[in-house]
Amino acid sequence: PDSPYLTFSNQSYDPVNNYSMVYVTLPPGQPSLMTILFTNTQRTQTSGLNTGIRYLKAFRPGLYPNGSPTHFDPAYINALAPFGYLRFMSWTGTNYSAGYYGDPGHHLINWADRSLPSDAYQGMGTGVRAGATGVSWEYVILLANEANKDIWINIPVSATGSSPTDTTSYIYKLAQLLKNGDSFTGNHGLNSGLHIYIEHSNEVWNPGFSQYTWNRLAAVDEVGQGGSPLNNDGDTVQLDWAYRRHAKRLYEIAKIFEAVFGSGSLNTTIRPVYAWWNLQEGTGSTGAKTLAWMNATYGPPSNYFYAMAQGSYFSDTSPSTTATIPDVLANMLASSNASVTKTQQNKATANLYGLKLFAYEGGPDNRNTSNVGIQIEANRDAGMGPLVEHHLVDNWFGQGGDMFGYFSLASYYSRNGDWGATEDYRILSTPKYQAIMNVLSQ
Repeated sequence: PDSPYLTFSNQSYDPVNNYSMVYVTLPPGQPSLMTILFTNTQRTQTSGLNTGIRYLKAFRPGLYPNGSPTHFDPAYINALAPFGYLRFMSWTGTNYSAGYYGDPGHHLINWADRSLPSDAYQGMGTGVRAGATGVSWEYVILLANEANKDIWINIPVSATGSSPTDTTSYIYKLAQLLKNGDSFTGNHGLNSGLHIYIEHSNEVWNPGFSQYTWNRLAAVDEVGQGGSPLNNDGDTVQLDWAYRRHAKRLYEIAKIFEAVFGSGSLNTTIRPVYAWWNLQEGTGSTGAKTLAWMNATYGPPSNYFYAMAQGSYFSDTSPSTTATIPDVLANMLASSNASVTKTQQNKATANLYGLKLFAYEGGPDNRNTSNVGIQIEANRDAGMGPLVEHHLVDNWFGQGGDMFGYFSLASYYSRNGDWGATEDYRILSTPKYQAIMNVLSQ
């Protein structure tokens, strides 16, 4: 029966294929969380009552052409069309709970633990398997190929694999999948000509994420076992070991991918990105010191890293309760302009080691609980468009910055942030999305 929020119509049954179909309508403006209860079910025509259902599938309107569903909403593909690459940090659940490294087995993720395309739920933290967080890698391949976009992937911090000789590791198997595909992708890997940007986890420097603690304890354990290069210069600071391990892991990952994709693929098809904290700017920063250690230990970073990357956000960190939209925008403009020095210093570090400078994430950041309503309205305001353009054109690309990862395409706005260039990927007329289009046209 219908509910106060949902209506059901056009119910039908196909006796040949033994499946039923029904249209479920959720009117605009209603709560977006749907709960549907199935009663008096029959598995087959001859089954008893309440024998359950199988293969439940839900499709958005228009996504079932000619009886065969598409994987992705055409409106979503259209919204992605202007961009050069897609970063899958959120999609693949990079900021999952890595577990406590000190536990037996360290909560390592093997290839068999990953998310599978057959999993009923493609999202964060399913609990089905240790590594079943986020969308499966097969869907990354399908989206990249359908949209014809380069991909930026984030390797889980606890994924197995440190050497190209371990052909059963998570990282080696991932590289093979991206190259060759599997039966779900039609045994077709990424389209020829697409590039893979590789990052070790996400914000490993950030104590707010479990990957920070996992990596730090792994570094201490590695040094404690002896023979590690992490303290090859006599450094006794554990945090330095952790910073070095983050870069070392990216080096190991790069070498595994190179082994799978073949000679000449590193820094061409395979593009490792050393991402670090943008607040630690300049050649005296922890990031620069780590690159100096990599240079001394593994040779010039430009031989195995394609770029280094920073965040590039601008914000109004604490608007007053009486702040207006112009007040918020003015403070965000000042924040954007203040970021120039950091970008210039990071660019100098990148130049020193022959690397490009990327922004792994960036854009407006209004993540706080002060005067939330005005911040949301500021992100919808026409004045936000020129501010986004100014940040990108003058304060990023104008300072020598290379590729910029705008975070993100679409999201709902709240006290946790107003990240999206739009709040609905079907609506592309927003000031922020149009500002990005203006930048891309230059």
